[in-house]
Amino acid sequence: PKTKDTFPVTDVVIFTGTSVHADQLRVVFDPRTLFISNGSGHNPLIISKDSNLPQAVEAVVSLQFYNQGQDCAAPNAILVHTAILDKFMHLLREEVSKVKVGQYRDRSCRIGPISDPKDLVRIQELLIDHQSWIDAATPGIIRSSDAIVEPTIICKPLTLGGNFSEIF
Repeated sequence: PKTKDTFPVTDVVIFTGTSVHADQLRVVFDPRTLFISNGSGHNPLIISKDSNLPQAVEAVVSLQFYNQGQDCAAPNAILVHTAILDKFMHLLREEVSKVKVGQYRDRSCRIGPISDPKDLVRIQELLIDHQSWIDAATPGIIRSSDAIVEPTIICKPLTLGGNFSEIF
């Protein structure tokens, strides 16, 4: 009060609505507040610096591959604190490598053919648009004859834009 300095009410806001509403809401917050607009229908996960990483990775894999990943409730972005990113990515790569991919006649497969093979074109476009950030352990393989997209990790810095469009 003596210096008349103020502090933001919150450090970070993550908004998951339309861009019009995000623009309206942004002006309510102090300019020093980090405001992340992730778009409507997007469901980010946040992995904080003090997260239990094995549990966080287990949750990510479970949420991402529920209904073979073709679910509107699946996270569209995973925001990971930079202090733990390397360890998180190491554990995530390990878990993703264990996921069985193939035809569902093999009941052990967790990832199978996508619902509409015509979506392979849009998926390929997304992978091409983000090719610089595709993790080498999951190179974005599409099996056109089977309509299968292998699990692919895109690790893109938030400063370069984190909004992804839903594919389905």
